Order: sequence, then C-alpha cells, then structure tokens
Amino acid sequence: MPRRISSSKLNSVKLCLHNNEATATIAAKIGVSDLTVRCLKATLKPDYIRPKGGRPKYTQNLRTNALRLKLRSGALKSISDVCSYLKSIGCSVSKWQAKRLMNELGFKATLKKSKPFLSDQHQKNRLKWCKKHQNWTVDDWKKVIFSDETKINIFGPDSNPYTWKEDGAVSRPHHVKQTVKYGGGSLMMWGCMTAKGVGYACQIFDGNMNSQTYTNILGTTYSRSKNCCKESIFLGFCCAHPVTMARTASVPT
Repeated sequence: MPRRISSSKLNSVKLCLHNNEATATIAAKIGVSDLTVRCLKATLKPDYIRPKGGRPKYTQNLRTNALRLKLRSGALKSISDVCSYLKSIGCSVSKWQAKRLMNELGFKATLKKSKPFLSDQHQKNRLKWCKKHQNWTVDDWKKVIFSDETKINIFGPDSNPYTWKEDGAVSRPHHVKQTVKYGGGSLMMWGCMTAKGVGYACQIFDGNMNSQTYTNILGTTYSRSKNCCKESIFLGFCCAHPVTMARTASVPT
C-alpha cells in the first residue's frame, strides 16, 4: 500500500485526475509516486478506460462524405487525385495514407472491365428501345430472334488464368500458360437462337462485322434460320439488337 500523503497533495492529485492529466505528469507535479497516483485513480475513477497511445488520427476531423461522393462519381480517379483533393482542404497526407483512407471508406482498387463504347446517342436509343418493349409478355419475346457475334480462340483463352503454387517450388506444366506464335489464331462466328432452339451459324471470314457483311448474313444464314422454324413464331418480328453499329448502318433494312 502507498504511504499516506497530506490532504493538500491528495486534493491536488484529485484535481489533476479530474482534469484527465497523465499519471506521470501528476506524479512529477505533486511530488508523489506513480503508484500512489494509480491507486487513487483506481479508487476515484473505477470505470476509467486508458486511452490508446499514439498521435490523433490524421483524418479525425475530415469530412469523409464529400470524399466518398467524389470517389463514387469518378471525379477522383487515382490516389494522386485523392492526395491533391485532401491537400486542397487542408489535410496533407502521403499516398500510403490516402490508400488506407480509401480502404477504410470501403473502396478497393480493381481492374477496369472492358466494355463497348456507348455515346450519348447510343444510350438514348437503348433507353428508348427498353421503354418501348418494357410491357412485352413472354409470348411477345418468343417471336424474337436473338443473334450475336463471338470470337473463338484456336489456342487458349485471352484471359490470364490463376494457379496454385508453393513458395520456392519448381514450375510444373500446369503452373504456366502455354502460348504459340502470333496467338494461334481465332474465328469470328455469327449465330442466332429462338424460343424453339438454336439457328444456323456462319463464320465472319475477315473478322470484322460491317454493314455489308451483316446484310449478307441477313440474306443467307438468318433467312435459313427463320425458314426452319414455324411461320407463326416470327409474327411481329423485331431485331434483338437495337443500337449496335452494324445494325443501325444505312445499308441493312
């Protein structure tokens, strides 16, 4: 047990504890031991929770909602943009700190997915097409021929597959992605399907779907696919691709 101290020192310690001063500071100021101050603190403040050490968080007073909105809208595209924005509002941080802040807000760096370019006119056309057909029934959609083009690689996919490998282990055949010179080549194919099943397919020999190629497909492969199905299935026929470039060209009608 700590030795008894005078009433004046006891009152001074109580006052310092009430002001939330540090134990070592109180002991040095009043002239008592650290143990005495800790024992008095345990008696006077039984529910006291010791604060965490270290400096205050660098973004403690930062308004994160504005930063979150800018990240969601794409106004800030990189960590450098985030650092510049934070510096403009008086919070200068490093790139590592900015990255950690973005992770705390729920944002993670991901690779951008490749998507076909859509101009403002393309988007308006698609929205108009969707509104026009939003009330279609299942029977209405059964009258539609759906078509698309695809590239088929002769040797392996375009993606980068993952594999499991131990640290320091020798590379085995299943650990590598085998390639051939010039990629091995590929085929561009056009095909279609209906509610009754798949239709005919054809190869796009030059690998590029333009208006002339598409017109030729409509007069050959598409017509054969349509004629093989019952006539009633195509009553009220409409094209399933409203705004792609080949289908909105002036040649196909």
